[in-house]
Amino acid sequence: AATVSPHVMAPGGLLSLQASGFLPGHPVVVAIGGRAVATLHADSLGYVDWTAHPDGIGLRPGRYTVALSSLLITERTSFRVS
Repeated sequence: AATVSPHVMAPGGLLSLQASGFLPGHPVVVAIGGRAVATLHADSLGYVDWTAHPDGIGLRPGRYTVALSSLLITERTSFRVS
């Protein structure tokens, strides 16, 4: 399962993303709005976490879907930049 916090943020805020269920040690691609923005590696229990500033990755106000993909597993969640 993937979670994002906060679900609604002001520009300049900090996005925190956590997800689980991936194969330990495998790469996990983070895509926001269909654009890959990071590649993480799952820890020994299959968890990943990531933080970013939305303006730092070029996100304008709007609703975004986040997809975390690794091999056959994709977890999704969403958030909004106000």
